[in-house]
Amino acid sequence: MMEFPPKAFNRVRWLLYAKTLKKIGVNSHVGSGFSVIGAVYISIGDHFIAGKNLQLHAFDGYKGNMFDSKPELVIGNHVTITDRCYISCAKQIEIGDGVLFGPNVFVGDNFHGSISMEEIEKSGFDKYYVDHTLALWPQAAGGIPFNACEFQSKGDPITDLMEDMAADGAIL
Repeated sequence: MMEFPPKAFNRVRWLLYAKTLKKIGVNSHVGSGFSVIGAVYISIGDHFIAGKNLQLHAFDGYKGNMFDSKPELVIGNHVTITDRCYISCAKQIEIGDGVLFGPNVFVGDNFHGSISMEEIEKSGFDKYYVDHTLALWPQAAGGIPFNACEFQSKGDPITDLMEDMAADGAIL
C-alpha cells in the first residue's frame, strides 16, 4: 500500500476543506495541523498562506444555543498567517488585504457564551470588564494583556527614541 508524503496529504486535506468554505480565492496554502469549524461562514481571498496549526473557527451558537446572527469571518487577498494562530469568530471579523500575522496570534470577537452587561454587573465582574468594541486589545499568548510596561510610547519622537534606545540597551 502506497503512503502519501505528509506534505501531499496536508495539501489534499486543505483542498478538501477549502471546498466547504463560503469562498476561497486562488493560490491558497495552509501548513499541517490546521482546524476549521464553521467553514460555511468563512471567506478567504486570493494568495492566502498560513503556517502550521492554524485554527479558523466561526461559531453560530454555543452549548446548543444559537446566536441571533450568523458569524462572518472574512480574510482578504495576499494575507499571510504564520504558525499557531487562532481566529475565533461569533459575529464579524474582517482581515484586510496584505495583512501579516506573526506566530501565536489570537484574534476573537467573542468569549465563552453570550452574556449581557446586566449579568456582568450582577456577577461582580463589572469592575474587571472593559468593552473595547472594534478596537484591538493586544494579549500575550499566555493570556496576559499587554500594559504600559510593553508600550512605552509618549507620542513625542525624542521621548519615544529614548525609550527605544533604553529597551535596546543603548548607552548615550
